[in-house]
Amino acid sequence: MCFLKIAKHILSPLEARYALFSYVTCWFVWYCAPRTLSNSLETALSLIALRWYPFGSVDRRCWPYMTIGAVTILIRPTAILLWVPLGFWHFMRSNSRCSLILMTCLPAVLPVLVAAFALDSLAYGKWTLSAWNFAKFNVFEGGSAHFGVHPWHWFFLQGIPSVLTVQLIPIIGGAVMALRWRRVTLVPLVISLFYIIFHSCLAHKEHRFLLPVIPLLSIYAGYFFGYLTRYGDRVIRCLLIILLLLVNIPLAVYTGLYHQIGPFTASDFIAKHAMITFGKNKHFNVLQLMPCYSMPQYSHMHGLNCTLRALDCSPNLGNITDFIDESDEFHSNPLAFIESNKDLLNEANYVVFYERIFLLVSDFILKNGFYRCARLFHAHFLTSNRQDNYIVIEYNCNGTTVEHPEYGEVIQLTGDQRQHIKDFLCKVGIVKEENCKIHGF
Repeated sequence: MCFLKIAKHILSPLEARYALFSYVTCWFVWYCAPRTLSNSLETALSLIALRWYPFGSVDRRCWPYMTIGAVTILIRPTAILLWVPLGFWHFMRSNSRCSLILMTCLPAVLPVLVAAFALDSLAYGKWTLSAWNFAKFNVFEGGSAHFGVHPWHWFFLQGIPSVLTVQLIPIIGGAVMALRWRRVTLVPLVISLFYIIFHSCLAHKEHRFLLPVIPLLSIYAGYFFGYLTRYGDRVIRCLLIILLLLVNIPLAVYTGLYHQIGPFTASDFIAKHAMITFGKNKHFNVLQLMPCYSMPQYSHMHGLNCTLRALDCSPNLGNITDFIDESDEFHSNPLAFIESNKDLLNEANYVVFYERIFLLVSDFILKNGFYRCARLFHAHFLTSNRQDNYIVIEYNCNGTTVEHPEYGEVIQLTGDQRQHIKDFLCKVGIVKEENCKIHGF
């Protein structure tokens, strides 16, 4: 609703509704909005703040946008790329600039900054501000390169086309008309371009960084649809609306329900398996031998007594020469890493891999008392050469590998362990209770 009100400040009511339609039909909004991303929160807070931004009259009550904008910057410092230009444009149009700074801006922003500084200092035990540390490391020291490097043109040639897809047709059409006829403010367009160009100068780039500019660009899609409604061909307008729906709905459904689902399925599987095997009180360990930040952590393990161990992906904060993080070390030679860190394996009850990595170390893993617990679908389309289409979960039953005359090499379990395995197989429906019997050797 905030976006609709913002659009009505800039466009006619009809155009504003079309702008809202363009925004809410974008598949990427549906994909990211429910996720716990700082960019999702940044976008939501920015839209709430823009509700009070003076796109028209500069005399209207505007301090809420300054307060919420300051909070947004502290949560996601890159939001400064939106709010500093918007604040400067507001300042340049004001008839009483000193009053705007002293009577509106400082009272609205200063308490937020002081509170953030105090809370950060209290949490860290020293004088500090997290937003400044973020900017210092990622922007001024180039630390964002640790998380991946893309060419400067990535947003324009890959990021924007894949995020906006067919939404680009009405957006570009509306932007061209706005530039030509100047009947609609160009501020959202200029701010969006500034935001994208600045991010293009940084080494690390991700699709989610574009979230805050999608609603700003949707303004021009609404303007374009409004023009088609008044002066254009009704058939063309209807075909374009149908095209937006036909492209975005399948994309939203696929990416929301199937694409890269593996980490969540794996976490849910481990939680259910552990609940049966260990219960709520008995402790167990999960070792995630996955690329950086691939798996959810304790959010999927509520009510369980577990310890999660993931590969350390910390950047080179100590400026160590020839630094290599644990994840890079593992993926350069998975078997050597596991052999030299066997204690991690010995302590783990569950180990999670992408299948292609597991196949490189499977012999060593199986000889150490693990067996395949699950093979789960991850994605059809991979975004990294470290990923695979499937995720493998290995369970350490803490049994002894022995040779059986009839079955060959088997894992010998205790009575309790055999019962746990039976309970799990029956629980997930692999076998029926009446058909599953426990045998000892």
